[in-house]
Amino acid sequence: MLTIFKSHEAETTILEDFDFYEQREKALQENRRQQQPASTDPQKLLDTKAQGPVADISDAFSKAVQLKDTENS
Repeated sequence: MLTIFKSHEAETTILEDFDFYEQREKALQENRRQQQPASTDPQKLLDTKAQGPVADISDAFSKAVQLKDTENS
């Protein structure tokens, strides 16, 4: 099995693969945004601006920090 992996020649580089999946994710998010009814809620508007896994983690972290600040008050 290792010889199969070693002798396999990839048609694309890993960077091209990342670009493909990043474009795919953006297209999926755009479709979801178009399917959702328009909202005037400021928090929802902020959530739709954040895109990608890093932004999701960042949003989750900021919400956790806000919760801790409110609990300590």
